[in-house]
Amino acid sequence: MKKTLAAAILSGLFATAATASTVPSEADIKRQALAVAYKHAESIGCTDPEYVNQEFMTLVPWADLYDRELAEYAVIWNGDIGCAGGSGTTGVHLSIVKVGAGNTFYVDPHKSSPVTEFEFYSSTGYDAVVANTEDVIVIDGRDYAENDGRCCPSLKVRYTLKRNEQGHWKLFNKKAI
Repeated sequence: MKKTLAAAILSGLFATAATASTVPSEADIKRQALAVAYKHAESIGCTDPEYVNQEFMTLVPWADLYDRELAEYAVIWNGDIGCAGGSGTTGVHLSIVKVGAGNTFYVDPHKSSPVTEFEFYSSTGYDAVVANTEDVIVIDGRDYAENDGRCCPSLKVRYTLKRNEQGHWKLFNKKAI
């Protein structure tokens, strides 16, 4: 009986250690990154949970348990930084999410809006993130055609933003699609 109990305890300890030493699934990483990015957005601005739009991207994947500090994720979100209120104060912003000690997720404020410039200006938000690499984000959005009303931009546009040496995301290319 004692040997069986000891074997069960040891088996449980090894199973826990094995579980704790693996990289979380992409779904778990996404869930945690979106959660901390939303909390970051709430802490620096006004966001409406009913209307907030978040887009998750892997910039540098968390491939091995021991390289978690190298992992980097981006979350694009819309909100009003500083809660200025009024027309035209809501914009599209970026949070860079990192993994720290104890596998906790946090937003790196020095690499995120408003400290880091995210040169995607659209009063109507965006349709979708269509591609990304570690230093490039491609976004489909809308812009105003010559005869559009301020409510309804009809021109479909693809924006390519590239991260520069200072870490700012600058508009690299903008073209109608």
